[in-house]
Amino acid sequence: MKRSLTAVAGYFGRGNFGDDWLYQAWLNQLNGAENTVEWPRVWPGWLLNRTIKRAVFLGGLFQDLTSRRSLAWYLLAAALARRRAEEGVSFEAASIGPIGRPMSREWMKRFLSVSASQMRFVVRDEASLELLRRWAPSVEARLEPDPTWSAPWPLPSIDPDETIGLLLNGSLRHGDLLQALSAVAIHPKLAGRLVLILSHPASDQWQAKWLMRHAGRVWPTIVYRPGGIEEFLSRMNRCRALISLRLHGAIAGLRAGRPVAGFEPPGLPGALEKIRTMALPPGRRLEWFGAQRRLLDWLEAGTGILTPKVLS
Repeated sequence: MKRSLTAVAGYFGRGNFGDDWLYQAWLNQLNGAENTVEWPRVWPGWLLNRTIKRAVFLGGLFQDLTSRRSLAWYLLAAALARRRAEEGVSFEAASIGPIGRPMSREWMKRFLSVSASQMRFVVRDEASLELLRRWAPSVEARLEPDPTWSAPWPLPSIDPDETIGLLLNGSLRHGDLLQALSAVAIHPKLAGRLVLILSHPASDQWQAKWLMRHAGRVWPTIVYRPGGIEEFLSRMNRCRALISLRLHGAIAGLRAGRPVAGFEPPGLPGALEKIRTMALPPGRRLEWFGAQRRLLDWLEAGTGILTPKVLS
Protein backbone atom coordinates (compact mmCIF):
# COMPACT_ATOMS: atom_id res chain seq x y z
CA MET A 1 0.00 0.00 0.00
CA LYS A 2 1.37 3.39 -0.98
CA ARG A 3 2.14 5.75 1.89
CA SER A 4 0.93 9.33 1.57
CA LEU A 5 3.86 11.62 2.28
CA THR A 6 4.66 15.31 2.18
CA ALA A 7 8.26 15.95 1.15
CA VAL A 8 9.72 19.17 2.55
CA ALA A 9 12.90 20.86 1.35
CA GLY A 10 14.77 23.86 2.70
CA TYR A 11 18.04 25.10 4.13
CA PHE A 12 17.23 23.85 7.64
CA GLY A 13 19.57 21.47 9.44
CA ARG A 14 22.71 23.25 8.24
CA GLY A 15 23.51 25.50 11.17
CA ASN A 16 21.36 28.47 10.14
CA PHE A 17 19.12 29.74 12.96
CA GLY A 18 16.55 31.35 10.67
CA ASP A 19 15.91 28.26 8.57
CA ASP A 20 15.92 25.94 11.59
CA TRP A 21 13.41 28.16 13.42
CA LEU A 22 11.26 28.41 10.28
CA TYR A 23 11.17 24.63 9.88
CA GLN A 24 10.26 24.16 13.53
CA ALA A 25 7.47 26.75 13.22
CA TRP A 26 6.14 25.18 10.01
CA LEU A 27 6.01 21.72 11.61
CA ASN A 28 4.16 23.24 14.56
CA GLN A 29 1.54 24.65 12.18
CA LEU A 30 0.96 21.16 10.74
CA ASN A 31 0.31 19.83 14.25
CA GLY A 32 1.01 16.28 13.09
CA ALA A 33 -1.63 16.38 10.36
CA GLU A 34 0.79 15.28 7.63
CA ASN A 35 3.42 12.57 7.41
CA THR A 36 6.55 14.44 6.36
CA VAL A 37 9.91 13.41 5.01
CA GLU A 38 12.86 15.77 4.66
CA TRP A 39 14.87 16.47 1.56
CA PRO A 40 17.63 16.10 0.49
CA ARG A 41 18.48 13.33 2.94
CA VAL A 42 16.42 10.86 0.91
CA TRP A 43 16.55 12.67 -2.42
CA PRO A 44 16.81 12.09 -5.34
CA GLY A 45 16.98 8.27 -5.49
CA TRP A 46 14.09 7.86 -3.08
CA LEU A 47 11.86 10.32 -4.90
CA LEU A 48 12.48 8.73 -8.28
CA ASN A 49 10.71 5.59 -7.06
CA ARG A 50 7.96 7.07 -4.89
CA THR A 51 4.87 9.16 -5.40
CA ILE A 52 4.28 11.81 -2.77
CA LYS A 53 1.15 13.68 -1.73
CA ARG A 54 2.77 17.10 -2.11
CA ALA A 55 6.16 18.75 -2.05
CA VAL A 56 6.89 21.82 0.04
CA PHE A 57 9.84 24.18 -0.35
CA LEU A 58 10.44 26.41 2.67
CA GLY A 59 12.07 29.83 2.83
CA GLY A 60 14.20 32.00 0.58
CA LEU A 61 15.61 29.33 -1.71
CA PHE A 62 15.36 31.06 -5.08
CA GLN A 63 18.17 33.63 -5.07
CA ASP A 64 21.67 33.86 -6.47
CA LEU A 65 23.18 36.24 -3.93
CA THR A 66 25.08 33.44 -2.21
CA SER A 67 25.33 30.83 -4.99
CA ARG A 68 24.05 30.37 -8.51
CA ARG A 69 24.47 26.61 -8.12
CA SER A 70 22.07 26.64 -5.18
CA LEU A 71 19.40 28.30 -7.31
CA ALA A 72 19.90 25.73 -10.09
CA TRP A 73 19.72 22.86 -7.58
CA TYR A 74 16.41 23.97 -6.07
CA LEU A 75 14.89 24.65 -9.49
CA LEU A 76 15.85 21.13 -10.56
CA ALA A 77 14.49 19.64 -7.34
CA ALA A 78 11.20 21.53 -7.74
CA ALA A 79 10.88 20.42 -11.37
CA LEU A 80 11.31 16.78 -10.34
CA ALA A 81 8.92 17.17 -7.41
CA ARG A 82 6.31 18.61 -9.76
CA ARG A 83 6.29 15.30 -11.65
CA ARG A 84 6.01 13.13 -8.53
CA ALA A 85 3.64 15.11 -6.29
CA GLU A 86 -0.05 14.28 -6.61
CA GLU A 87 -1.16 17.68 -5.28
CA GLY A 88 1.62 19.69 -6.86
CA VAL A 89 4.30 21.84 -5.27
CA SER A 90 3.91 24.49 -2.57
CA PHE A 91 6.44 27.20 -1.80
CA GLU A 92 5.74 28.37 1.75
CA ALA A 93 7.27 31.27 3.68
CA ALA A 94 8.78 31.86 0.26
CA SER A 95 11.08 34.68 -0.72
CA ILE A 96 12.09 35.19 -4.35
CA GLY A 97 15.40 36.90 -5.02
CA PRO A 98 17.56 38.77 -5.15
CA ILE A 99 18.32 37.26 -8.55
CA GLY A 100 20.95 39.45 -10.15
CA ARG A 101 22.54 37.37 -12.89
CA PRO A 102 20.76 37.47 -16.28
CA MET A 103 21.08 33.70 -16.72
CA SER A 104 19.62 33.05 -13.27
CA ARG A 105 16.69 35.33 -14.03
CA GLU A 106 16.07 33.47 -17.28
CA TRP A 107 16.12 30.12 -15.45
CA MET A 108 13.59 31.37 -12.92
CA LYS A 109 11.26 32.88 -15.51
CA ARG A 110 11.31 29.70 -17.59
CA PHE A 111 10.61 27.54 -14.55
CA LEU A 112 7.63 29.69 -13.57
CA SER A 113 6.18 29.72 -17.08
CA VAL A 114 6.40 25.94 -17.52
CA SER A 115 5.15 24.97 -14.06
CA ALA A 116 2.64 27.70 -13.21
CA SER A 117 -0.46 25.50 -13.05
CA GLN A 118 1.09 23.03 -10.60
CA MET A 119 2.56 25.47 -8.09
CA ARG A 120 1.31 27.59 -5.20
CA PHE A 121 3.29 30.34 -3.49
CA VAL A 122 2.77 31.72 0.00
CA VAL A 123 5.30 34.54 0.13
CA ARG A 124 6.46 36.41 3.22
CA ASP A 125 7.36 39.76 1.64
CA GLU A 126 5.78 42.21 -0.77
CA ALA A 127 8.86 42.35 -3.00
CA SER A 128 8.53 38.64 -3.78
CA LEU A 129 4.81 38.93 -4.47
CA GLU A 130 5.42 41.82 -6.86
CA LEU A 131 8.14 39.88 -8.68
CA LEU A 132 5.89 36.83 -9.10
CA ARG A 133 3.05 38.94 -10.46
CA ARG A 134 5.45 40.49 -12.94
CA TRP A 135 7.18 37.31 -14.09
CA ALA A 136 4.30 34.81 -13.81
CA PRO A 137 0.87 36.48 -13.55
CA SER A 138 -0.95 33.13 -13.68
CA VAL A 139 0.85 31.59 -10.69
CA GLU A 140 -1.27 31.27 -7.54
CA ALA A 141 0.38 33.47 -4.90
CA ARG A 142 -0.61 35.24 -1.69
CA LEU A 143 1.15 37.22 1.04
CA GLU A 144 1.31 35.93 4.62
CA PRO A 145 3.59 36.59 7.61
CA ASP A 146 6.41 34.12 8.14
CA PRO A 147 5.34 31.10 10.29
CA THR A 148 7.78 32.13 13.03
CA TRP A 149 5.44 35.01 13.90
CA SER A 150 2.83 32.52 15.15
CA ALA A 151 5.19 29.88 16.58
CA PRO A 152 4.99 29.27 20.34
CA TRP A 153 7.23 31.81 22.06
CA PRO A 154 9.38 29.88 24.56
CA LEU A 155 10.73 32.81 26.58
CA PRO A 156 9.35 34.65 29.60
CA SER A 157 9.19 38.43 29.59
CA ILE A 158 12.37 39.88 31.10
CA ASP A 159 13.97 43.26 31.65
CA PRO A 160 16.80 43.50 29.11
CA ASP A 161 20.34 44.53 29.93
CA GLU A 162 22.06 47.51 28.29
CA THR A 163 23.52 45.65 25.29
CA ILE A 164 22.68 46.40 21.67
CA GLY A 165 22.78 43.40 19.33
CA LEU A 166 24.15 43.69 15.77
CA LEU A 167 22.93 40.67 13.82
CA LEU A 168 25.36 40.09 10.96
CA ASN A 169 24.85 38.68 7.47
CA GLY A 170 28.01 37.18 6.05
CA SER A 171 26.50 36.62 2.61
CA LEU A 172 26.84 40.40 2.08
CA ARG A 173 30.43 41.27 1.15
CA HIS A 174 29.89 44.71 -0.33
CA GLY A 175 32.41 47.35 0.69
CA ASP A 176 29.71 49.97 1.28
CA LEU A 177 28.00 47.75 3.81
CA LEU A 178 31.20 46.84 5.64
CA GLN A 179 32.28 50.46 5.96
CA ALA A 180 28.83 51.45 7.20
CA LEU A 181 28.75 48.61 9.74
CA SER A 182 32.18 49.63 10.98
CA ALA A 183 31.03 53.22 11.49
CA VAL A 184 27.98 52.03 13.40
CA ALA A 185 29.94 49.55 15.51
CA ILE A 186 32.36 52.20 16.81
CA HIS A 187 29.63 54.78 17.44
CA PRO A 188 30.04 56.33 20.91
CA LYS A 189 26.48 55.38 21.83
CA LEU A 190 27.47 51.72 21.54
CA ALA A 191 30.66 51.96 23.59
CA GLY A 192 30.78 48.95 25.90
CA ARG A 193 27.32 47.84 24.80
CA LEU A 194 27.67 46.25 21.35
CA VAL A 195 27.21 42.49 20.95
CA LEU A 196 27.77 40.78 17.59
CA ILE A 197 25.17 38.11 16.79
CA LEU A 198 26.05 35.25 14.42
CA SER A 199 22.88 33.40 13.43
CA HIS A 200 24.68 31.43 10.71
CA PRO A 201 28.25 31.09 12.01
CA ALA A 202 29.63 29.39 8.90
CA SER A 203 28.59 32.44 6.88
CA ASP A 204 28.93 35.22 9.46
CA GLN A 205 32.23 34.48 11.19
CA TRP A 206 34.39 36.27 8.61
CA GLN A 207 32.27 39.44 8.92
CA ALA A 208 32.68 39.50 12.70
CA LYS A 209 36.45 39.05 12.36
CA TRP A 210 36.62 41.80 9.72
CA LEU A 211 34.79 44.26 11.96
CA MET A 212 37.01 43.51 14.94
CA ARG A 213 40.18 43.77 12.89
CA HIS A 214 39.09 46.95 11.11
CA ALA A 215 37.97 48.66 14.32
CA GLY A 216 40.82 47.33 16.45
CA ARG A 217 38.33 46.11 19.04
CA VAL A 218 37.00 42.83 20.34
CA TRP A 219 33.27 42.55 20.98
CA PRO A 220 31.37 39.76 22.72
CA THR A 221 29.44 37.45 20.41
CA ILE A 222 26.25 35.43 20.50
CA VAL A 223 26.65 32.37 18.28
CA TYR A 224 23.90 29.99 17.14
CA ARG A 225 24.56 26.30 17.74
CA PRO A 226 22.60 23.71 15.72
CA GLY A 227 19.58 22.57 17.68
CA GLY A 228 19.89 25.42 20.16
CA ILE A 229 17.00 27.60 18.98
CA GLU A 230 15.63 28.37 22.44
CA GLU A 231 19.08 29.10 23.90
CA PHE A 232 19.90 31.44 21.01
CA LEU A 233 16.57 33.27 21.37
CA SER A 234 17.14 33.56 25.11
CA ARG A 235 20.56 35.17 24.66
CA MET A 236 19.24 37.62 22.04
CA ASN A 237 16.31 38.40 24.33
CA ARG A 238 18.71 40.02 26.80
CA CYS A 239 19.61 42.78 24.34
CA ARG A 240 17.81 46.09 24.75
CA ALA A 241 17.56 46.60 20.98
CA LEU A 242 18.68 44.97 17.74
CA ILE A 243 20.10 46.09 14.43
CA SER A 244 19.40 43.13 12.14
CA LEU A 245 20.66 42.25 8.68
CA ARG A 246 18.68 39.00 8.71
CA LEU A 247 14.93 38.53 8.55
CA HIS A 248 14.49 35.99 11.35
CA GLY A 249 16.72 37.98 13.66
CA ALA A 250 14.41 40.94 13.12
CA ILE A 251 11.34 38.79 13.78
CA ALA A 252 12.87 37.40 16.98
CA GLY A 253 13.61 40.89 18.26
CA LEU A 254 10.14 42.18 17.45
CA ARG A 255 8.48 39.18 19.08
CA ALA A 256 10.52 39.83 22.21
CA GLY A 257 9.21 43.40 22.24
CA ARG A 258 12.53 45.03 21.43
CA PRO A 259 13.12 48.02 19.15
CA VAL A 260 14.54 46.62 15.91
CA ALA A 261 16.19 48.45 13.03
CA GLY A 262 16.89 47.10 9.57
CA PHE A 263 19.65 48.67 7.51
CA GLU A 264 20.56 48.81 3.82
CA PRO A 265 23.21 51.30 2.66
CA PRO A 266 22.70 53.00 -0.73
CA GLY A 267 25.31 50.78 -2.38
CA LEU A 268 23.14 47.68 -1.89
CA PRO A 269 19.87 48.35 -3.72
CA GLY A 270 17.44 45.51 -3.10
CA ALA A 271 19.83 43.17 -1.28
CA LEU A 272 17.79 43.36 1.93
CA GLU A 273 14.46 44.30 0.38
CA LYS A 274 12.99 41.05 1.69
CA ILE A 275 13.38 42.34 5.24
CA ARG A 276 12.11 45.83 4.48
CA THR A 277 8.94 44.56 2.78
CA MET A 278 8.21 41.52 4.95
CA ALA A 279 4.60 40.89 5.92
CA LEU A 280 4.05 42.07 9.50
CA PRO A 281 1.21 41.09 11.84
CA PRO A 282 -0.99 43.97 13.02
CA GLY A 283 0.70 46.27 15.52
CA ARG A 284 4.26 45.33 14.61
CA ARG A 285 6.71 47.73 13.00
CA LEU A 286 10.28 47.45 11.80
CA GLU A 287 12.25 50.69 11.62
CA TRP A 288 14.15 50.74 8.33
CA PHE A 289 17.14 52.86 7.38
CA GLY A 290 18.57 53.27 3.90
CA ALA A 291 21.44 55.48 5.02
CA GLN A 292 24.06 55.23 7.73
CA ARG A 293 23.36 58.73 9.05
CA ARG A 294 19.73 57.94 9.80
CA LEU A 295 20.67 54.75 11.61
CA LEU A 296 23.15 56.69 13.73
CA ASP A 297 20.43 59.25 14.45
CA TRP A 298 18.25 56.38 15.66
CA LEU A 299 21.02 55.32 18.01
CA GLU A 300 21.17 58.89 19.32
CA ALA A 301 17.41 59.01 19.92
CA GLY A 302 17.61 57.92 23.57
CA THR A 303 19.68 59.02 26.53
CA GLY A 304 21.73 55.96 27.32
CA ILE A 305 19.19 53.55 25.83
CA LEU A 306 17.34 53.35 22.55
CA THR A 307 13.89 54.85 22.67
CA PRO A 308 11.30 52.10 21.98
CA LYS A 309 9.13 54.46 19.95
CA VAL A 310 9.54 52.35 16.81
CA LEU A 311 7.53 49.45 18.17
CA SER A 312 4.04 49.48 19.54
